[in-house]
Amino acid sequence: MFMIEMAKGSPVLSVRIPVELLALVDEVIARSADTRKDGPWNRSSFIVAAIEEKLEKMARSAGKPQTPLPESYGRDSSTF
Repeated sequence: MFMIEMAKGSPVLSVRIPVELLALVDEVIARSADTRKDGPWNRSSFIVAAIEEKLEKMARSAGKPQTPLPESYGRDSSTF
């Protein structure tokens, strides 16, 4: 019998975001439709990029010479 193995993808994580902060994120996402060369953000892609940037900034502030993201790290293509 032949079975197709499905890709696992990224886990779904529920996060509470204050209404005021989410409104600001939604404004940036709406503006990105006309201005972002890689195409508009969506909520998931914006939040993932913000986490990546925060981790990299923390590493720079700690004086670490390279990114904390592992070489095997790859964004889930469904979020970008």
